[in-house]
Amino acid sequence: MGEQFAEAARLYAEAVVVLTSHHANVSCDNYIQLRAAVEEARKRSESLGIAYEEHVESHRRGGETFRTGPAKATHKGPPGSDKDPHVN
Repeated sequence: MGEQFAEAARLYAEAVVVLTSHHANVSCDNYIQLRAAVEEARKRSESLGIAYEEHVESHRRGGETFRTGPAKATHKGPPGSDKDPHVN
């Protein structure tokens, strides 16, 4: 269920990128088709997002707990050090 939601969200995001990056180079008819595809992708993503939330909630009501793998922490030095990737 989570993979389906993630895939739908990714496809929606990609459809938006296509729409917004090509809007000046397409005919009005093609723009309308792209816009319709974006709307369909949005609806699918939203529907699967709701289904995913309901699925998770059904497990929570059943008293199950969810475990994710350990978080991967990144180590960096104090701000301003050469280990801080945000400092040039």
